[in-house]
Amino acid sequence: MMPSLRNARRRAERRRGDDSGFMMIYVLMVVGIITTVVGATLTVTTATIVPSVQASYNQAADAAAQGGLQAFIAYVDANCGGATSSVAACSLPTNYSGTVAIPTPGAASSYSSSYSWLAVKDPSNRYFRVKSTGIVKQNGISSTKVVVGDIVGGSTLDLLDYGLVTGFESQSSATVLGDWPARTIALDCAAVDAADYPIKGDKCTSTTDTFLNSINWSGASPGTAAGKVAVCNATFDAKGGRGNNTPPKAPNPYVDWTEAGLNGNNYTNFQPCQTSWGSMTQLRTPIGNGADGAGGYFSNDALLISNSYPGGPGPLFNQPVATNWQYTSADAGICGLAPSQNYRSFNLQCAGYPIEVGGAPSTASKYPAVTVGQGPQLPTGNPVIPANACIYAGPTRVQINGNTAIVTSPQTTTAWIAANAPTNPAQCYTGATASGMALSSVDLTSITVLVANDNGSVPKTTPAIAHGSSGWPTTGQKLGATASTSNSLFYLTNAPAGGATTTYADGATDKPYTPATGDNPSSKTDGAWTPQWTSFSSGNNCNTNTATTDLKLFNCYINPAGYSATAYSTFKSTVQAALAANPQNYQTAAQLQTYLQSLLTPGNSADAASTAPTYTDNRSHRWKVSVATDASTTDGCTPTGGTPSTTNTAIPTPTADPFFANTPGNSAVTVQTATACLTASITLQIGTCNVALLAGICVNVGNYVWGNGTALLGGGLSVPQFKVTATPQATTTTTVITTATSTFPSMSDATQYQMGKSGTFGASGPGDLYIEGTAAHTMAVVAQDDVVVTGNLSGTVNAATNRSTSALQIIGQNNVHIYHPVQCRITNATEIATTDPGFCPDDITGLYNSIVPNGTRPDQQYVNMRSDLAGLTIRGVVMALGNAESHITCPQPPGGGGTCGGEFTVDNYSRGAPLSYLTEIGTLAMSHHAPVGQEWEVSDTTGQSSRPYSGYEMAQQYENLKALLAGVSVLPTQSPTSAMWHILSISTGSGS
Repeated sequence: MMPSLRNARRRAERRRGDDSGFMMIYVLMVVGIITTVVGATLTVTTATIVPSVQASYNQAADAAAQGGLQAFIAYVDANCGGATSSVAACSLPTNYSGTVAIPTPGAASSYSSSYSWLAVKDPSNRYFRVKSTGIVKQNGISSTKVVVGDIVGGSTLDLLDYGLVTGFESQSSATVLGDWPARTIALDCAAVDAADYPIKGDKCTSTTDTFLNSINWSGASPGTAAGKVAVCNATFDAKGGRGNNTPPKAPNPYVDWTEAGLNGNNYTNFQPCQTSWGSMTQLRTPIGNGADGAGGYFSNDALLISNSYPGGPGPLFNQPVATNWQYTSADAGICGLAPSQNYRSFNLQCAGYPIEVGGAPSTASKYPAVTVGQGPQLPTGNPVIPANACIYAGPTRVQINGNTAIVTSPQTTTAWIAANAPTNPAQCYTGATASGMALSSVDLTSITVLVANDNGSVPKTTPAIAHGSSGWPTTGQKLGATASTSNSLFYLTNAPAGGATTTYADGATDKPYTPATGDNPSSKTDGAWTPQWTSFSSGNNCNTNTATTDLKLFNCYINPAGYSATAYSTFKSTVQAALAANPQNYQTAAQLQTYLQSLLTPGNSADAASTAPTYTDNRSHRWKVSVATDASTTDGCTPTGGTPSTTNTAIPTPTADPFFANTPGNSAVTVQTATACLTASITLQIGTCNVALLAGICVNVGNYVWGNGTALLGGGLSVPQFKVTATPQATTTTTVITTATSTFPSMSDATQYQMGKSGTFGASGPGDLYIEGTAAHTMAVVAQDDVVVTGNLSGTVNAATNRSTSALQIIGQNNVHIYHPVQCRITNATEIATTDPGFCPDDITGLYNSIVPNGTRPDQQYVNMRSDLAGLTIRGVVMALGNAESHITCPQPPGGGGTCGGEFTVDNYSRGAPLSYLTEIGTLAMSHHAPVGQEWEVSDTTGQSSRPYSGYEMAQQYENLKALLAGVSVLPTQSPTSAMWHILSISTGSGS
């Protein structure tokens, strides 16, 4: 298009609503061209015509025909914009313009010019073929020129009018560096035998040998030279992009970068970074069969299409496909492309393989051709977060269930909230503590945006130590390690208090026996009590004649207030109450003796504490207590150390969420009861003459001693009163706790996750959002770093119509990942320890060039840990922007222009068993089109009907979600106008 026409057309866009004015501007511009060309020759007559004059008329006629093409473009711009901007959807009021005169101001009245156009749709609805005829006449001189142009639809620039939009058909160079670091892989003899290359140091003599071998790889490296991963940040362009920068000695044209085997194993591992479309990939018919738009796939890069296996059908495109990459002659060469094919075919026959695996869309595709056209671009700005958003710090786990979310965010502490989100809705932080949020229930009723922000500065790493999808270093996350706060992103515990406690019991139970006057108490049984008085005299007064073996004496003196007929019964009840109330105070003989003595002392005579009594009769009296620890059964009490009894009770994990590695705990409760038998003997001492009595008078006055009242022999003796056997018990309960934990990641998962500085949460953490569930209302969820989808994720859906009734805008400012944990097939501790984190033993990637025996392929060394993740569905607008702060040195292609990150991909896409389809319904926009699965080698022969794969197969189905997201979108998705219809190809000629 001439510059003047192009500029006029851009100005005319502002008047899209006025069809006649919109078209007239183009006509006037054509008039200007014609006037300039023929104005100086308008008075020339037929008789005087010369070739140069005829050439001017021919040029004017061609300009008129070109103007007719522009008039048609203006016509379809006016009648088929927005959702009808495709050829299939455009229904024109007429396909013939008629003859349209072109006014020529200043020209002679004998001069005239005109155009007419006739438009016909291509049968495949790929373009309008427009024949435009331009005619100029004056004084018998005329010229007619015909221009034939193919006009393609003016694609909308609104992301939400597409099913899938991508910038690069490749992984990001930063991701490649992170996923393929320098590493050592342990190889047992079965792996060595399966490899096509000998391993240095191999001492295996059979596959049953246990000698451990290993391969050391140098890892991917940055830089712009051929074989460096910077090529992954370039589009496929033979004049400087991936097509012009393949590694030296590449075995086929689909290799992008290499790494070297080290330590004498001088092999080269050739790897691609471009993602191909295989036979199982589907762009499905839009929801509502296109009533709200045809959707479509737009890429700024060259699509690579494969039929997957000889005779395979190729991917199914039931949405339009457009690319901004177009074949040029510079792309010819080995496995080059046909000029009419604006995509790359995965053609191995030209590289020496006997059977062609092919590379074209399925013949069942509604839109089998890839057309070149304008398209939308991903937003480059940051999301605009409203004030009522829930903003969390660092790695955050969210499970959405309707209007409720279960949030775990260790770095969202009360201190962080006060400093960073003091005005955000308080409901966002229910359950927050000084240690962050753990399984907090958050009410989402009035919340429209959830955000996980980076916490603190982002730790920079170099490719040499990069591990994981975004290059954050990890500490301690190694297979077989024990999960702890230093090597886990999320660490939850459930641990009741353990330790030992002792409880006590004590008792001295009587029959009960209540003495009666005239009894011989010593002849009575009284349970744990043994009365030893031999009489119980009547009366309530005592004198020197009252016998010390008479209970009456005890009743007279034990109570300082005076005689008590129930002194013995009262004493028993007092002791019993004390033992029951405070059994811990009477567990030893000394404790019991002290207590009983305290009860008896008040009944002693005033001289009880003196060395010698005042009297030689019962006026001087004192009760004494001695306690013995019995070794055998006494009064019904049997001493025992007790036999411990242990009861085990499972401690449940903090959550049943399978995202976490859930390890139940155990509470082992051991109970042991020790029983002692303490027999207390209560005796009475009275004043006793230590020499002979004469006529009842002590012959040695003043020589009195404490005894039983018998002269000469009674000194130092006591008179038995009663005994009591107490039964103290000490029950010790010892609780040993094994803590129940819910942690992420599992230490069986080979995947390396983003951790933060030194693998701890103290200084910083990436704003990763781990999310799944169904939202009751339309929302936006944003990760300042990566969104990791851990299960089905969507808004609500009307089951009858299969239309969304609420929608999600899912934004990863870096990447959007699908969670796919894998563990190693081999569990041998030595092999695991020899293999670097992130990989499993026997991974022979780079060591074979043939079909290896079943069970030895690299993907088969990894085992899926979650079968429930098969057939995952994401419904909403998914955007992987790649505009987050880079965590790793970003290798840029020559001249720059790459994007680090911005991938929609699957963790461990090349590992483990197949997971069926990963279905995205809505719109998927990504800077880099990374893989979601990987196909594996099959024999290059006819008759194949399938191909083994790991990870997922991709299916995308467009649904127009613009109306639902209108009120909550945090990123712009559209430009002010739709893109213009434009000329795909043109040819000119003379005549009609």
